[in-house]
Amino acid sequence: MTDLLTGPVTAGGGLAVYGAAALDRPDPAGTLTALAAAGTPGRLADIPRRSRELLPQVAELCDELADLGRVVLVGAGAAALAPAAMARTVGRPLTVVDDTDPGRIGAALGGPLERTVVVVSAESGSASETDSRCRACLRALLDSGRSAAEAGRHLVVVTAPDSPAAKAAAGTGAFVVPADPRPGGPFSALTAYGLVPAALAGVAVVELLDQAQELAGTLTGERDNPALALGGALGTAAALGRDRVLLRGDGTGLDGLGDWIARLLAGATGGAGLGIRPTVVEPTDHPGPAGPDTVAVSYGGALRAGDVPGGGTGPDLAVNGPLGAQFLAWEYAAAVAAGVLGVDPFQDPFHQPDDADPTGPPD
Repeated sequence: MTDLLTGPVTAGGGLAVYGAAALDRPDPAGTLTALAAAGTPGRLADIPRRSRELLPQVAELCDELADLGRVVLVGAGAAALAPAAMARTVGRPLTVVDDTDPGRIGAALGGPLERTVVVVSAESGSASETDSRCRACLRALLDSGRSAAEAGRHLVVVTAPDSPAAKAAAGTGAFVVPADPRPGGPFSALTAYGLVPAALAGVAVVELLDQAQELAGTLTGERDNPALALGGALGTAAALGRDRVLLRGDGTGLDGLGDWIARLLAGATGGAGLGIRPTVVEPTDHPGPAGPDTVAVSYGGALRAGDVPGGGTGPDLAVNGPLGAQFLAWEYAAAVAAGVLGVDPFQDPFHQPDDADPTGPPD
């Protein structure tokens, strides 16, 4: 075990982080104070509570569409990767289409459309991109021989209330699920953008919110706050030149989480040319010892740092806990890391608000 792994574990709310103390030398209380002044802890800790208000509508929608067993999610970025990770983790099928080209969307929807529900996630991209996705999905459903009313029943649009996407979808007969736009960007895993497609695919989203809620109680504290420890360690390492993060599942059931973590870290910390450069590797990959610019991180449900198979050495950090807690912890940690780097975590460089004018400002 290397010197980086000798520090004590930081645990709370069902989640444990190993190795953080060796990487995060500055006073974590100072980091928390700065973040609290910006409203970061409350903005993220409240997500599980606010999302519970959505559960009755989600349950009703799942009952209404219970005969449609195939779920296709048309979206992009973290808003699509989060439900994909949820579904993969529990072994539920969910097809993700990350495209705006009508022809390619139509081709990807090919299959038994009579039992398919298409979810359009209108969290990322411009209004024109969202409109293009919705039109392509409706066209594919109509071309399969369905009437306009029948096609609308097979389409669910998740978007911010009163957004252009909501107004357009309302006229098609599609189900429109209003999504809380706060905080938006890559921080949408436990909002409607992540929960609706996951629930339709058969994921027990109530359990995810229960796990996240347990962790949420630790996010405003200066001690026993594993998400703060994780974010402080990643941010400090990046500030000192170790800005490449190697992500590996530890083989204990959460291997589908890596792509979402990578997108989250890149989006939250990538402003102003700064940021963390994440790479996802499979548990069985053997990349050899990490370079001097790299922090190796494992994630999963059981193994501590130094005990993870695969690779020439053990990871520098290990993040262990249930899936719902992982989502909230990584979102919070990404915001902390961004704060350490002097980046606004809520200005995702890959994210353009859905109601943005695609033509840009006038000359």
